[in-house]
Amino acid sequence: MAWRWTVQETTGRPPSPRAGFASALINETLYVAGGWDGTSAFGDAFAVSIETRHWRQLAVRGREGATLEGRILFAHASIGSTLFMHGGAEVTNLANLHSDLLALDTRTSTLRVVATGGVPPGPLMRHSMAARENSLWMFGGFRGRAFSADMYRLEFHDIYGDAAANDGMPEAMWR
Repeated sequence: MAWRWTVQETTGRPPSPRAGFASALINETLYVAGGWDGTSAFGDAFAVSIETRHWRQLAVRGREGATLEGRILFAHASIGSTLFMHGGAEVTNLANLHSDLLALDTRTSTLRVVATGGVPPGPLMRHSMAARENSLWMFGGFRGRAFSADMYRLEFHDIYGDAAANDGMPEAMWR
């Protein structure tokens, strides 16, 4: 027997049509963040309950300048209740690549930049990311002039970002 796709009816206000966004299933809720429609980029985030199929928009609060505005084609994965997004490009200039790691805490709708140490991957877009326990794994992508076959692992000391608890050490270390 073949596997079958089915269209799911939903209620609430879903995100507008988009591509290049982040998504993750966290605790029976599907989260969608960022993306673009071919013209404009979105800095918003939405959640839909898998049980009730009801959409809601999150009131994302960026800490210390963290934003999804204008950013597309980033890698993403989730650990616990946090959706991580790395890199990406500016929608108005795809040659302008990002190298930071953002974390969206889905419990509080807070978006922040994660402090990391080690040898970071640098600016990338269209790369892949997966999570395993307390680490993120990234592979490939495009650096603006060349494709990458590099693989990176980011190991978290404190996934919720209490740097003071780490004696001033970075929250996570690239390995």
